[in-house]
Amino acid sequence: SSPDGQRAVADDLELTVESAAEEITKRGGQGHAIPCDLSKDGVIEEIIERVVKEQERLDVMVCSAYTTPPDNLRGEFWNQGLDMWDAV
Repeated sequence: SSPDGQRAVADDLELTVESAAEEITKRGGQGHAIPCDLSKDGVIEEIIERVVKEQERLDVMVCSAYTTPPDNLRGEFWNQGLDMWDAV
């Protein structure tokens, strides 16, 4: 851990939604990365309906959305105030 509280992630890890979907598929499941704008109301419900219609079920859904805060992130993200989260 560095003095500013950040930890390094192994260079060989690809931490993307696409790589997570690929890993799920590689292990015998059906992983799908579906890009969408989570800031729009109803998007999650639409995706759930689409997946259930196409696949007949949905076991796990991970919503992964993030943008860098306007004043940059200082310290652990879970300790940030609500004003910062409204900005992202």
